[in-house]
Formats: sequence, structure tokens, C-alpha cells
Amino acid sequence: MVELQNHLRKTMIAGALAAVPIVGTVVLIVWVEQTTRTPLAAMGINIPGLGIVIAVVTVYLLGLFISSLLGRFFVRLLDRMLQRLPMLKEVYAAWKQINFGHGPGIYSKVALIEDDSGRFRQLGFWSGLPLTQDSEWCCVFVPNAPNPVGGRVLFVRKTQVIETSLSVEDGFKLLLSSGGFIPTEIKSIQDKQSRSA
Repeated sequence: MVELQNHLRKTMIAGALAAVPIVGTVVLIVWVEQTTRTPLAAMGINIPGLGIVIAVVTVYLLGLFISSLLGRFFVRLLDRMLQRLPMLKEVYAAWKQINFGHGPGIYSKVALIEDDSGRFRQLGFWSGLPLTQDSEWCCVFVPNAPNPVGGRVLFVRKTQVIETSLSVEDGFKLLLSSGGFIPTEIKSIQDKQSRSA
């Protein structure tokens, strides 16, 4: 009976983790299609799926524009404007600090840190920088699994941080799968730690 309960629980969790991105993608596609269908129908165009194609092309063209010299100029201009708006500048500054994997934000790098006992390692995100230039301390965010939105902010010595070359995306995959997906980078680090112990 216990084995059946464990099997059902693991299977349900695996199904839920697989369903969330699929359902999210389907909902997004349906929403984009419905949103673009109305203006297209008003122009006398009624081709199923055309809204999706237009949305994908628009996102691609936006990416091309932002990557261009003129686009970077407009992004810098928008950045300066948002930093001066009285009520939004604090929110914008906080969002820039999070900066998922694209600069010195808290989510720039994936690391492993020791727990209080020193026997286990915890997955964390950090900027790769100390608190101040001469400090031996750094700030690491240790998220919960499978919900990485919540977690703890820890201040640890830089010597306790094991840097990894793991991508932020792989770090989130590991958390969302509750350990079902273990990147080879983590396995190799654990093997090195075991051999040195």
C-alpha cells in the first residue's frame, strides 16, 4: 500500500511538472491567437494561425531592432527615463538588480554553498561579486524547490561558495524538477568533492 502511494505521488508530481509548461504554452498561444484575430477579422483577414505567425515575426523584429545600434540607443534612453520616474524608479532599480543571468544581478551565476553542518551542498544564485571590493562575504539567494520564487537570502564567506559553470536555466530546471533533472556539471562537482574528502 505504501509503495502504491509513493508511486502515485511521484507520478502525479512528474505529471504536474510536465503539464505546467505545456498548459502555459497552450494558453499563451490561444491568447495571442484570440488577441490578434479580432483586428485581423476587422480587416477582412480570417486565416487560422496567422496571429501566431505575426506575433513570432514581431518578437523577432523587436529583437533585431534592440540588437542594432539605434535600438541600443533607445534602450539606454528608456533606461534613463525609468530611473528618473518618481514612483517607478525603485521598482525598476530592484528589477535591474535581479537581472536574470544578464549581468551582475543576483541571478547571474549558479553556485553551491555548504549548509550549516558542512556535510551538504545547497543550490544558490549569486552575482559572483563580494559585498564590497575588499569584503570576504557575499550574498547568495537559496531558493526553495520546486517553487524557486521563495527562499532565503544568505550572507556567506566567498570561500564557502563553490562556483559552477551551470547556466541559470539549468539551475531552474533542477529546482523545478525537485532533483529529477541533475546536470552533469553538478555530478562532476560532487565527484570531485567526494574524491578530495
